Amino acid sequence: MKTSHHNKKSRKLSWFCIGLLAILGACNQPFDRMIPEREHTDSPDVAFGKTKVLYIIVDGARGTSVQNAQPANLKSLLPASIYSWNGISDIDASTNAASYATMLTGVKAGKHGIKSDDFSANHLAEFPVLFKRIKAADPALKTAVYTTSPLLKTNLSTDATLSQQLGDDAAVKSAVITDLEKDQSSLVVAQFSGVDVAGKSSGYDLSFPAYKAAILQFDGYVGEMIGALKKRPKYKEEKWLVVISSNKGGMFTLPPNENDNTIFSNTEVNTFTIFYNPAYTTRILTKPFLGTKFPGNFVRFSGDLKAVNAANDNSIYNFGESDFTIEIKVKKNALNFSYPSIVGKRRDWTHGDIGWNIFLEGPYWMLNARGNKNVTRQVKGADMPAGTWNSIAVVCVTKNAKRYIRTFTNGKFNIESEITDLGLFDNNFPVTIGKYPSNGAMDGYLSDVKIWKTAIPDATIAQFACDGYIDKGHPYYDYLISYWPMTDATGTSFKDEGIAKNDLILQGGTVTWQNLADLICSPPATNLTALVPGTVDIPAQIYSWLRVPRQESWLLDGRAWQDQ
Repeated sequence: MKTSHHNKKSRKLSWFCIGLLAILGACNQPFDRMIPEREHTDSPDVAFGKTKVLYIIVDGARGTSVQNAQPANLKSLLPASIYSWNGISDIDASTNAASYATMLTGVKAGKHGIKSDDFSANHLAEFPVLFKRIKAADPALKTAVYTTSPLLKTNLSTDATLSQQLGDDAAVKSAVITDLEKDQSSLVVAQFSGVDVAGKSSGYDLSFPAYKAAILQFDGYVGEMIGALKKRPKYKEEKWLVVISSNKGGMFTLPPNENDNTIFSNTEVNTFTIFYNPAYTTRILTKPFLGTKFPGNFVRFSGDLKAVNAANDNSIYNFGESDFTIEIKVKKNALNFSYPSIVGKRRDWTHGDIGWNIFLEGPYWMLNARGNKNVTRQVKGADMPAGTWNSIAVVCVTKNAKRYIRTFTNGKFNIESEITDLGLFDNNFPVTIGKYPSNGAMDGYLSDVKIWKTAIPDATIAQFACDGYIDKGHPYYDYLISYWPMTDATGTSFKDEGIAKNDLILQGGTVTWQNLADLICSPPATNLTALVPGTVDIPAQIYSWLRVPRQESWLLDGRAWQDQ
């Protein structure tokens, strides 16, 4: 049977379509809603669709305050949104100008250079705003900015197709609605300042009626803008991403029971972010696991305060050639310190005495040890955040007739260093917790000190590091020489609950007991902020949605979020 030219052409076209679908994926797959993040080359080849973005910025709206205000219009978007009430703004962008720059460049203040409202020393030539990137990728895409801020208008929107500074939030809302009634803009940016104005005049919390009223008024504006968006004649054919985010939070002192001393209790960087599209499935990004509570009564170590082993015979803490483990929990009231000892066994560092000390240096901790072969070595631990409890451990272990020190922070291995050449660091001096004469003083709390006459294995260190107690269920309980919980609540001594029964006597300063219930083993702030949307992520999300290839040379700090 003879095949017509038309049928041949149809088959060729069909096979081409099948091949194209194999590359792009079937219809209605996530590709249609968002290009997955991947490595891109600097190529101008890109296929633009009818994707569009409405980007709404609200100044000074604390994420948790917005959530607790129960804003009806924002809540109505959540079933089809990726969202978080615990978002984080750029911590180095403390001004509105700096925060706008982060939200429009996709890089943090350390790169874009804007710290103050005068935009001095900016690096916008190297890290331009998204309007310039979009124009370069496709000059046909129109962008519009409606703002109350002269800073945003003058310094950050010059590459937008249309940019208007308006008198108040109501005027911004009306201008956005007028824009949405037309079929022109692929990206509409709207900035609102009323919530921030209310926060500055009253306070950034719902306990101030003016702040709550401003949040609900903004929510009303959102409702009107979303209503106008959905009335567009081609709305169902278009693919609109709605982004709503605060640029930063505002100063407010949280009640003690709400303050976990992590970045999530920093009210000035607490934001909310909503990525809405009708095709999305809901995905809430809540505050991640921050650690467990470590409650108790603790002594604040500052100045010359120290706790000294009262026993006449301190030889039980001389390990000779045996393995040993030392553990202690530390809560710093500041991030950086200059060499204060937190626990040690020697006379003093200045005399080159044989012995060891665990001390603080900068944001991290360190072991200093000197043996009878006149060799000194320092073995580093890890950085520890201020305001939360951290569990640190030093393990001396023998392997193949060589001795090693291994350090751990919050149960995680840090580093190993051979110390065979040190010899022995036994001496007749007492175990001392806190101040040594020649070294700086710390400001913080110490607790849960354990000295074992064995090397605790890595897995066991990790398993028990964040516990606030120990009992006979611990597999190495029988090797525990001394255990000072240091939660006695009263008095001027710490009871030893280990086999040595050597109590520590507090001396050298005022003894003040404080009841605390802070977290222990909190993840580093850098890890935490990566688990929730940040203001720096928004440009990457918009580029992805508009199908503008993200290029490595842009050095963006943000990421795109998926709804799955």
